[in-house]
Formats: sequence, C-alpha cells, structure tokens
Amino acid sequence: MLEIDLDLRERAWVTYLALALTLALGLVGLALIGQNATPVEPARVLAWSDWQVLQARRAHNAELVVLRQDLNSIALMLQKSPDPISAQVLQARIAKHTNSGQPTLGMARASLQNAADGLAAWSESQIEREALIELIQTTESFLK
Repeated sequence: MLEIDLDLRERAWVTYLALALTLALGLVGLALIGQNATPVEPARVLAWSDWQVLQARRAHNAELVVLRQDLNSIALMLQKSPDPISAQVLQARIAKHTNSGQPTLGMARASLQNAADGLAAWSESQIEREALIELIQTTESFLK
C-alpha cells in the first residue's frame, strides 16, 4: 500500500493564503450580490422600518396582481354567454382572495367582491349586463 505523508507545517503559508483568498473572493461576491439585490437607490443598509415598508410594498403589489387577474377573469366571463356554474366557481375563488389582505387594498377587495357578486347575478339574469360593466369599471378604478 502506498503511503503519502504530508507535512503541512512546511507549507502553512499556502494554506493561509488559500484561506485568505477564498474569504476575500467570498466577501467580494457577497458585496456584488447585495448591491444588485438591495431594493433602494442608492444601495445602502436598510433600517428595520425601511425593511418593513419594503415588505409591505411587495405584499401590496403581489395582492394587486391577484386582484387584477380576478377582475380580468370577470371581464373575460362577461364576454361569454351567462354560465351560472362557472360564475359561482369564480365568485368562490374571488371570495377567498378578497377575504383578507393589505389594509390599503380594502376598498379594492370590496369592490371586486361586488363585481363577483354582480357576475353571479348577471349569469342568473338578475341584473343587466350594463350594470355589471359599471361594477367592473368601478373596481378597475380602485386597482390602478
């Protein structure tokens, strides 16, 4: 059997150099990633309150996307012939989305739920198409 004996004490400086180089490259890499990932201009360290505002803004924007998609689904269903079953399924899905969320979108959620209820009523011939269009337009004004 072949035995290899390494004496690292003789080349300890190589180990330290490799460790220092790895650490330096790691720190430079983290700095570059951090600079690109920091969501404020100019790039700076975020205070806790800034971070909370950023998180709330991201949650607001994500919820806004979902609400706009739901409104678009209502508008697409309006272009088809009335279907009470599809309207009921969409109404239930929208009810889940409008049940809770960011406080700043409360009026938009309520308006979207009214539009979903209007879609269900239109699909059962309880309201006119024009009334539903008005509900959609009102909701759209909240989602701008």
